[in-house]
Amino acid sequence: MPRPSRNSRILDSRRTRSAEKAGPRYRSVGSDEIYQTRIRLARPDEVDRALMLLLAEKNSASQNMAEHLTAFKATAAEGAYDLSRLQIVQYGNELVHAAFYVAQPGGTAMVLTSAIAPQAADNNAVWRSALGSLRMLADRAFAEGSRILQIMIDPADSLRHQLTLNSGFEDLTELIYMACLTAAPPTVASVPKDSRWQSYDQEHRDLFAHTVLRSYINSLDCNELESFRSIDDILEGHKAAGKFDPSLWRLLIKGDTPVGVLLLSPIPCHATLELTYMGVDPEFRGMGLGDCMVKEAQAAAARTGAESLSLAVDHRNSPAMKLYKNCGLIEILRRKVIVRTASDV
Repeated sequence: MPRPSRNSRILDSRRTRSAEKAGPRYRSVGSDEIYQTRIRLARPDEVDRALMLLLAEKNSASQNMAEHLTAFKATAAEGAYDLSRLQIVQYGNELVHAAFYVAQPGGTAMVLTSAIAPQAADNNAVWRSALGSLRMLADRAFAEGSRILQIMIDPADSLRHQLTLNSGFEDLTELIYMACLTAAPPTVASVPKDSRWQSYDQEHRDLFAHTVLRSYINSLDCNELESFRSIDDILEGHKAAGKFDPSLWRLLIKGDTPVGVLLLSPIPCHATLELTYMGVDPEFRGMGLGDCMVKEAQAAAARTGAESLSLAVDHRNSPAMKLYKNCGLIEILRRKVIVRTASDV
């Protein structure tokens, strides 16, 4: 992603200030209301209320909230999240916004932000405090070593989208999540003539790295972020996508040449095998290797006892979407990807 020029930064900052001051959906407030807003960390007795704000999605069923809340707290209890870092905006005696980030291997961090609570959604002081809270959160994430911050939101959630853009994030793309049920009994995927699979180990680590980088050439999947991460960061990020099993990381080798890479990650809590990454060397595209690799992923899902195979694909990658549909995967949901990089600071 190219770094904006100084003039564009100045223009963007003016637009942001203008949106903060005079957004069409927000009423003006007096100074007494401004002083009623506070940005702070949530107290232990406020965590559930803050998480309910954070986990609420536009048009989601309210009866699922208890289930989402229990699952999120269970993951936190396993050490994945530190809920003492949950940041809130308080307006009077009410919690009206929540934000949180989770640092991940590979220099990335996932940022979770709520929309502004409905009872304060037209309050300009709350709006400005929520923007300030997100900026503070981003600054802390960058100071602690993250280089790419990502927010995933429902494309229909226009208010949360506006909030993230005005706090310094930028639209990247839209991801389409797809899945299919596994076949029973497990199938055996065929490989092209003179080809074989090679599982990951330290001896072949550099060959995996080389093949991943080769597959990025003219890629249609989020290639704007390539310059912000090293290959070491990229591999570590893929390892952290689920439960890392080196036997499920595969190179497709034709003769002595690696032509494709398939990275699969079990997600036990969802009983699914995730196709974390798949790529083909540009010199070997158009030969049906993608079809071979998806079928190997489906076979691996059945062999490992997963109930489904799941993946996410950039909506701009129409060849990949066509391939996945032809292999029986169907669209489950979409999420808008919004990012901020360390170069934006």
